Amino acid sequence: MDEQRQRGPPAWVAYPSSGSVAKKARKAKAKAIAGSIDQHGAAPAPPANGCYFWVANKRRYCKLLANAGRRFCVEHDVDDATGARLRTPCPLYPKHLVATKDLDKHLLKCVHRPKPPPACFHLDVNRGAPIAAPSSVQTETAAEGDDGEHRSANVLATLPREAFDHFVAKLNGIWDALVADKPDIPLVVLGHAVMADRLAETHQGKHALQQASLLGHLEQKKLLEPNTCYVEYGCGKGEMTRYVHMASPSQDNRYILIDRRTAQLKLEYDFRKQARWECLTMDIKDLDLTLVADVTRQPIVAVSKHLCGVATDLSLRSIERHMDVHGICNYRDYVNREYLQRMGVTPELFRVLAAVSTWLVCGAPTASKSANKDSGPREEGDGSVDGNDNEDDENEDRARAEDAAVTEARQTADG
Repeated sequence: MDEQRQRGPPAWVAYPSSGSVAKKARKAKAKAIAGSIDQHGAAPAPPANGCYFWVANKRRYCKLLANAGRRFCVEHDVDDATGARLRTPCPLYPKHLVATKDLDKHLLKCVHRPKPPPACFHLDVNRGAPIAAPSSVQTETAAEGDDGEHRSANVLATLPREAFDHFVAKLNGIWDALVADKPDIPLVVLGHAVMADRLAETHQGKHALQQASLLGHLEQKKLLEPNTCYVEYGCGKGEMTRYVHMASPSQDNRYILIDRRTAQLKLEYDFRKQARWECLTMDIKDLDLTLVADVTRQPIVAVSKHLCGVATDLSLRSIERHMDVHGICNYRDYVNREYLQRMGVTPELFRVLAAVSTWLVCGAPTASKSANKDSGPREEGDGSVDGNDNEDDENEDRARAEDAAVTEARQTADG
């Protein structure tokens, strides 16, 4: 027994860490303060030299020390005459406060101030032509598709039953003319050797499989060649560009990453130092590739793993390719409005079609999901589109087949 006492307690005995002790102390202090609040909600006396600002949602005082001779800290100090706060949230980034009297000076040097647009900025260059002479305000709003109240479930919730029945009949007619009795487009999933480690790390994760398949298709089309300019639309953290560089590590290649949000790029040190790359923080609708310096000296390969809705239209418009509709598309920026007009798809009908297109990946609403079946079907969830910029002879054959089907449909309608 004495020997065991000298060796200390068994290994399985756990003592509370200093962090847990401090956490319990803070909770006890908070309970003490909360317990001292009377039934009328009056706060307890503030701590000595502490800030008098009462944080209502946390039921405690501000933890900062008050300024010398003042009742409040530098963040919560007020003007003695007016009672107004001496510091105000920055209009560019409201999470930090600045002195109200120095606000104009701060806006000139704030790190969150808007940066000047790049040289390739051309406002709305990739947007579609405005809708000519809209029949009503509702038509114009539906065509623009910029109002959140006219998207997704809100579209279907406000759609009358008669209008929805008309939409279903119209959609069934288009389906019978173009899709019914025709073979499905095959799903071809490829791979690439550079993704082997990543696939093992993620246990065949969804994103790794998509990246590997995109690389496989690029390799199959002989697009992973030296002396190429790769443009990644909607780059996010730049992972797709990173793997493209691993698959084609030529020093003659150039990489242009485009995204409208600033993110921490997942680019390796060797890539940052050796590769020719640049990141353009801008909206794709304003991107004019012809204004990028020296971009025409190399063949351009546009890649994207994930582009949602109208971003796909804008990207395809900038590289003059085709696409299909999705949940947050709008009629104005759709790349093939003439085709929609031939099929009788109006801006109002397009708005509903975009809302229900997410049912392909999310499933149509069931009776248990719909809160009110009498108000019309509702859309649940949202979906996305994976961008793929491949274009070959099969696409041309499919386009010819679609045109032939359109002709048949029009003849049937006329008959």
